[in-house]
Formats: sequence, structure tokens, C-alpha cells
Amino acid sequence: MQRRKKVRMERTHLFLPDAVIVMKAEIYPNQEKFRELYAKKEHRSAIFAQIREAIMQASMVNETLHSRLVMDAHGEVCYEAMKEPGTICEVCAENTDWKQLAATQQKQPFDLEKGKLMRCFLIPQNDGITLVVMMHHLAGDGRSGITFLEDVMSALNQKPLTDKPLSILKQSDFPRRTGLRLPVRRLIRSLNHAWKREGTVFRRQDYLRVCDGYWKQHEPKIADWIFTEKETAQIRQMAKQEGVTVHTFLTTAILKAYGKQAEVSYAVDVCGTARNGMGNFVSGQNFTAAYDDTNSFAENMKQIHAIYQEKKLDVRNRYFTLRFLDALAPTLIDCAAVQTYTDYDSEVGRTIAHLLGYDAKQDGVSISNLTGFHLSGEEDSYRMRDLLFVPPMIPYDSRLFGIVTLENRLGLTLHYREGEIDGERLLDQVVWAVRAGS
Repeated sequence: MQRRKKVRMERTHLFLPDAVIVMKAEIYPNQEKFRELYAKKEHRSAIFAQIREAIMQASMVNETLHSRLVMDAHGEVCYEAMKEPGTICEVCAENTDWKQLAATQQKQPFDLEKGKLMRCFLIPQNDGITLVVMMHHLAGDGRSGITFLEDVMSALNQKPLTDKPLSILKQSDFPRRTGLRLPVRRLIRSLNHAWKREGTVFRRQDYLRVCDGYWKQHEPKIADWIFTEKETAQIRQMAKQEGVTVHTFLTTAILKAYGKQAEVSYAVDVCGTARNGMGNFVSGQNFTAAYDDTNSFAENMKQIHAIYQEKKLDVRNRYFTLRFLDALAPTLIDCAAVQTYTDYDSEVGRTIAHLLGYDAKQDGVSISNLTGFHLSGEEDSYRMRDLLFVPPMIPYDSRLFGIVTLENRLGLTLHYREGEIDGERLLDQVVWAVRAGS
């Protein structure tokens, strides 16, 4: 196992205060004997212990989750494998609300230097246990969260696990002809040169100052909805009937609820099925669209689908952000967050914060779709249901929709900041638009 792997395009997550992915799901006894056991509260501690042990086993086979972040004197950061996993599993009180728990835990800085890249919590329910996973974005992307949950369920059901290396996206993974154009390369050289003259290496105390400054201004909120199997089937049928994707169907409903033109940001997996472990393989794809009330829902879907497909053809655009970040001086990337959320100020810092969108007007929508999964089988002792995925908050947007389908039930979340939008109302309108469209 390679002992150190350099942080490259993931560097933006290092100093962001809210770079946390949340997964929430219900684990419940599937067989009668386990249901009877769980019904006896005195036996629940044994089942809790089984789930905790499954979490630890999943941590041990995923190199990411027994790695820590180390920074050298020049500001270079690497993942360094440790012998013991850094995951903490806490058992919460019965009256704990998972969304309140998530909001509280988001504000707690991660001790990345000690390998604390994930926190897991178990909340007892009448017929099962709510599992809440708080994963720092440096542990991986949303699909990595699914990889972890797959391993948890496999371990819980006494199935074999395989070792999964920490995966790092490299320039060699990019398609040809996706390099940066000459004007952009010149801009980056100029920025790096200016930063070399006036820049500094930021440390953990600066990260803590960023967190303190950010959380004094913001309060995280989550709205959620889970569609029934029948509703999920109707969504799929309608999308197929109109020749679009479920992703487009949901985007159309979101834009209808939003009610005006918006910059739509998609999280795009640039690795696909080639990945074999946890890591960050997400880029962004943006396009501008609006719902036209003079046309039907189906006509709007087709129009939005056409807009995105045209944008999708620009492969260089899809990889632009990753290429851009890889070319910047690492500590200059850190500066964007420090510049925005603390009293640190420099000319090049203001420039990079602007280029990365930290001062952008927050009037768009971001959508991340993990598609569909089956994480347990019909005959397993324990099964998982009602999965929700909450994407990490980003500085330049205040409306982040997370989508995931488990066992043919589609879960939808909206991650937002209190006071900036009425998130519950917006999600209700999205659900209404989905039902009307299907």
C-alpha cells in the first residue's frame, strides 16, 4: 500500500468550513428472528454493537478512512495511511432528530491531521436504527459514500469485503484535448507568480478561523422528501416516455418550482464505473435554463434536455474546473476561503476568491444525483431503506439538491442556509411539480 498520496484537485475542500457530505438511512432487521430480538429493548445494545463493528470493518477496507492529512513546510498536503481507522461511531439518544444532529455536527471542525474524516451516528427507532454518516469531502464524493454504505451492509450481513485503495484523480485520467487554453494558462501563471511573492502557508489555526467566521454568519438547514415506489416508477416511466433522463425530469420540476431563469450546476462523475475505491471524481457542468409556463411539463423537459446535451458536448468545459485547480499553487486555493471568511486580505486573495466564485450572487441551483442502488438483498439479515443524500454546501450557491434512489424509492433533499431561502416551501413546490409532471 502506498503510504502517501498527494492532494491535488481536492484541495478546495481543505479549508472550506462546510465540505461535509451527509448520508442518512434506516437499517432494520429483515428476518423474523431479528425483528423479535430488536423488539426487546434489552437486546438492542447487541445489535448496536454489530452495526458499530460493521462500520469499523468498512473503515478498515477503505484506505481513505484510515488516512490522515499531513502538510509539509511548503504547504503541500498528502494523504498518509495509518494503521488504525479514524472513524468515530457515536450512539445518540432516542429523541435526537437526524437533521438537527447533522446541522450541529456540520459546525464541528474535522481533525483531518488525526484522520478524522468521517463521523457515524446511530439513532434507535421503533423498528430499526437510523444511520447518519457525516463524511468530510476529502474522504470522497457522494458515490464514495455509497461505497462505504455498501461495505457496512456487507459486513453487517457477514459478506466478504475487499480492500479498496484511496483513489486520486490525475491528469492522465483526463481525455485528450481538455487542456486549458492559452489565455487561462497565462492568467494562472500570473496568479501563481503574484502569490509566490506575497503568499503564505495556511495552517489548522487558519482553518479554525475560517470555520468560526463562516458559522457566525450561516445556519445549515435540510429539507427532505422520499417518494413511494409507485411515484418513483411513474417518474421513470414519464422520463423514458419523453426520451429524457430522470435527472432531466427532476431538473425540470426544480426549475418549475424555482420560477425563474437559473444557472443550473450539475455534479458530473468523470470516472464512472472505473473507480475501485473512495475518492473525489466529480467535476461540474453548468448551463442556464428556465421553465416556460406557456409550454407543457413534457415540452419543458425536452427543451431542458436539449440545452444540457448541447452543453455536454463541450468536453473541455466539463474538465475545466479540475484542470484549473490542478494548475494553481495549492496554498493559493486555500487562500480563497481564508480571504472570504477571515480578516486576511490580499490583492491576489481577492482575485482567486472571485475566480472561484466565493463572492458570486447566490441565485442558482446545484443538483447532484447518485442514481439508483440496491445495498442489501431479499434474504439478508439486515436491510437498508429510505436513503437520503445531502450534498456539501458550496460558497457560491444556497440551493443544493441531492438525489439518490434506493430499493426503488427516490429520496430528494435540499441543503440550504437559514434565512437565505424558504427551503421547506421550495422543496414542497418541487414535490408538487414532480407529481403534476408524472
